[in-house]
Amino acid sequence: MLTGVPLTVEAQGSNDLERGLNSSELCAALPELDALQVADLLGISVDIPRFFPIDLTARWDKNRHEVRRFTTEGANFTAELVIGCQPSDQSAVIKALPISAENVRLFDNVRCEGVLPGEGSTASADCEVSGEIGSFIARFIDLNGYVARFVQSN
Repeated sequence: MLTGVPLTVEAQGSNDLERGLNSSELCAALPELDALQVADLLGISVDIPRFFPIDLTARWDKNRHEVRRFTTEGANFTAELVIGCQPSDQSAVIKALPISAENVRLFDNVRCEGVLPGEGSTASADCEVSGEIGSFIARFIDLNGYVARFVQSN
């Protein structure tokens, strides 16, 4: 970000939304996931011996979200996001396998359209995920509700 250059409402909204998403508990809602199932979902191959001395489940509870674009027009807004969840670099499965948490990050593109809060009305959002991974994550989190609540409070 350039210092000394004032942010537009859209740029400030984008920065605030990204900070809000990354400090939220969105990914904490995901259940424990098996590393092999996640690797399969991501289409990567991990060669693990049949007997492996650690539990291969981990929490994908670390937020790694990005806001690509946030725009407003009149009483409406549009947000283009990348929703991403990954395990901690310190989880046992990540320490034991030849992979990094970033390599098994579950992420997908999301587009949200909604209504800004007005006098006597609350914000609303309708978010659509673009793929299988986003659909998987969306089963566990209320992204529409979170984005609407964030827009309402900012």
